[in-house]
Amino acid sequence: MPDPTTPELREPTRSRGIAACLLFLATTSVLSSFETGVKDEANAQPPIAPELIELFRFGNEEKGDGILFYGGTRERVAVDRSVSIFVSEWRVPRIKVVTSTGDLATTIGQRGRGPGEFQWLESPLAGPGDTLYVFDSRLERLSAFEPRSLELVYDFTVSRIERRDPARLIGVLETGFLFTYRVPISPPESPEGRRSRVKQVDWTGQVLPPTMQVMPATDWLVSAEGEDLFARPTPFGRDPVFRLGSDGNLYAGWTETVGIAVTAPDGMQTGHIR
Repeated sequence: MPDPTTPELREPTRSRGIAACLLFLATTSVLSSFETGVKDEANAQPPIAPELIELFRFGNEEKGDGILFYGGTRERVAVDRSVSIFVSEWRVPRIKVVTSTGDLATTIGQRGRGPGEFQWLESPLAGPGDTLYVFDSRLERLSAFEPRSLELVYDFTVSRIERRDPARLIGVLETGFLFTYRVPISPPESPEGRRSRVKQVDWTGQVLPPTMQVMPATDWLVSAEGEDLFARPTPFGRDPVFRLGSDGNLYAGWTETVGIAVTAPDGMQTGHIR
């Protein structure tokens, strides 16, 4: 026997379903109209053009003191505490000293092999007390300049490790300096498996144990056997990145991954940032 309350229970449910459907359609219609209005308003506005604001400039082509960079600025520029800027050039191996207002103050060095002269500048660095350190990778020589007079104070040859040559000055420690070491490429040798190593070097240029860090070396393109010989860094290739922090720790990363290894001055790895 049919339940006499069934029609009464079903009818309100059906009514509520119809009402909910109508409310949903009305809400969808309003949201659709609102979205269309927003899109129309956005399309009516002209695209925002980025505004480039010059913060600082140094070098003046009209005066003949323009600077041609080869490589990144992080390997070519150093700044001391008085905001003097030191820029190493590759076309003419010398250091340009620029004031905080962007004016050329003086130049340091010239092409040559004598004291205070250079062949291939890699990395200027303003160390403790604003002493300026300049490394010449072709001569494998580190030169130190007095911070005020910028006169050469001393220089020494940085030692090799077997086939590995000192490549770049990273920083200054109480025990000496941090350098990257690399194995030179001689075409048609394969660049696969090459590594960059960070070593401590004392105040006389001798390498100290242990090895601070090891990372894959910069990607290089090397000619195959039978081709014209060439070897050059891969355009937009991968690179190791080394930085000495104010805490004395070495921070090392590889541009293919988001990861930074932290190494203490005694060579012990103290952390990893991902």
